[in-house]
Amino acid sequence: MIKQFRIRLKPVNAATLSAISSYYMYGMLTELLEPDYVTFLHENSFSPISQYIRINPADNSAEWTVNLLGREAINQVSAVLENNNCFNITGCNCQLAIEDLSITLLPSDEALIERARTLPDIAKPTMEFISPTSFKSYGEYLIFPSVEHIIRNLVNRWNSYSQSYLINDDDAVVALIQGIKIAGYRLHSSYFRLKGASIPGFKGEVRFSTRLSIPIAELFKILLYFSEYSGVGIKTSLGMGATKYKIN
Repeated sequence: MIKQFRIRLKPVNAATLSAISSYYMYGMLTELLEPDYVTFLHENSFSPISQYIRINPADNSAEWTVNLLGREAINQVSAVLENNNCFNITGCNCQLAIEDLSITLLPSDEALIERARTLPDIAKPTMEFISPTSFKSYGEYLIFPSVEHIIRNLVNRWNSYSQSYLINDDDAVVALIQGIKIAGYRLHSSYFRLKGASIPGFKGEVRFSTRLSIPIAELFKILLYFSEYSGVGIKTSLGMGATKYKIN
């Protein structure tokens, strides 16, 4: 089960929206949750919450997207997002009023898989990295994506989320990685700032070229569809790694 919130926000006071970050939004959210659940979030490798915020300077608004992966996350967090009229962001001294809220619900793993299967041919899909994205390997941040890092990260996220359909066939994962190539990209360096530190990463688009058997192509569709809710890479709960796929 997955529940996605898209929340349109506008500042109540004179705060500058550019000062607001996904990191501040996550800090505010955890302050409103039960302490035991916050401890659980901090102790797990893959958080069941992914979120990010996008600023729209044209009308001085922001859209906050929050994805809750699994029944427990939905039970713990939904009321906080549904029952508040505004949010106070102490990190940047800002009060944000909720102007609109929309919810998308995927009631089961089966529902997600069936929707993924309806995607058109995926011979040349594109993945957009909306917020700064990075992977970590041998203690180093990677500022350029690779097929293997993307696929293995999504497989691990799926297996952390799904209670019924584990991807535990490593031969299938290897076939998926070997059947996908990066055919083109439009990327630029981007940094995610938190606690006075800057994590190096990238934003932009990667276009894939694929040669996959039908079963492996269906697996890729599931991971592509899932990625819009899970994010990819490190620190997706703080606002990194937000993605969107495009089927060409």
